[in-house]
Amino acid sequence: MEGLIGKIFFNGFIPLFALGVVVFVHELGHFLVARGCGIRVLKFSIGFGPKIYSWKRGETEYCISWLFFGGFVKFVGDELEGQSQEVPEGGFYAVSPGRRILTCLAGPAMNLLFGFLIYCVIFVIGKPTVVDEKSNMIGSILEKSPSQDAGLQLGDRILEVDGKAVSSWKDIINATALSYHESVLLKILRDGQEIKIAVSPRMDQEKGLRLIGISAAESILVGEVQKQGSGEKAGLQKGDMIIGFRGEPVYQWDVLMKKLEENRDQETSLEVERSSRHVTLHVKPLWNSGQKKFMIGFTRDFKFEEEHPNPFLAMAHDIASIFETLRALFARTVSPKGLAGPLGIVMMIGAFAKVGFSYLLALMALISVNLGIFNLLPIPVLDGGHVLFNGIEMIFRRALPKKAMVLIQNVFVAAFIFLALFVTYHDLMRWGSDFFGK
Repeated sequence: MEGLIGKIFFNGFIPLFALGVVVFVHELGHFLVARGCGIRVLKFSIGFGPKIYSWKRGETEYCISWLFFGGFVKFVGDELEGQSQEVPEGGFYAVSPGRRILTCLAGPAMNLLFGFLIYCVIFVIGKPTVVDEKSNMIGSILEKSPSQDAGLQLGDRILEVDGKAVSSWKDIINATALSYHESVLLKILRDGQEIKIAVSPRMDQEKGLRLIGISAAESILVGEVQKQGSGEKAGLQKGDMIIGFRGEPVYQWDVLMKKLEENRDQETSLEVERSSRHVTLHVKPLWNSGQKKFMIGFTRDFKFEEEHPNPFLAMAHDIASIFETLRALFARTVSPKGLAGPLGIVMMIGAFAKVGFSYLLALMALISVNLGIFNLLPIPVLDGGHVLFNGIEMIFRRALPKKAMVLIQNVFVAAFIFLALFVTYHDLMRWGSDFFGK
């Protein structure tokens, strides 16, 4: 029962609330500026589809609808009626193109402002970050992967990708996946020497990204040590950092678990770092009936550091990432399969909320900035498309023919529906079992 309640809370309530706030901010921008520009508003809706709840104040109906992945503000006379002879008083086309442009820009602008304000809050309250997120060391290399073919080795530290410095594993993945070059040039640090290695990423058909087959090194920090367990008997202590097993470096938790399984019921050596000293212990992995695996009697711990990211730099990073992704999509180095649709966004919000409040805030800021920038693109049916149409009217002193505008919008509506179905299908392939339960 607790598992079901948790799923509903993290995969239902929190994502709907977070998305509802971001959409509300967007539509509020349109609503406030429209009213300020003398445009009458018939409906203000958070979400699409059937109404959950609605009320009316003046001539405006306020609605909360079931499909939270969007929303809209319905203006008087906004259905391309500017071509007719009779334009309703206070209608969308009754005001100047400049005022219409301001109204269209207000939604994205509010999203960008909201994202910035969230980053300001995170700067003040701080964001606890696992130290391993800053790792630039290679912890595993897939067999027959581009990295193995290029000669990368475990323990290599990646300093640059295509001449751009990287400060975290996320930076490394993004730089390699979004690169539009056939190969990426990595500057790595190995045994105190800096060397450059070219690696040719391969498209991962399931993830829709070009990858090079590596994952980050992890800190294996000892937490609580089980009383009378094999680890305690061998001298393992809380705070020890496990760095080796049987004389070989160990860079990841899963690798350590595999080695314990392979050496079950055998006494073997374990290398740890303790107070800047290397200590060798002799342990015997024993079966843990609760975990259903061979272990040596300790829990894993993590190192955290408090981050206070600069709001301006965070915004700049998000905006740059959006345009890099768009460029990669047009260059076909990223597949649309890699995009997150509604289900993917819901699952990510739930996952971030489980980690902590500041992580949830950071994702809401990212979604808000993405929504703002995406809506500014000069694509019909988006705010940027309306800005484009009204800009043409301002320049040429006449609007585009009504039939042409309707045709263009219908074509792009169909394209967006197809894209939504496409990414939703791949969301179901990736996240379906986690969302609906197995």
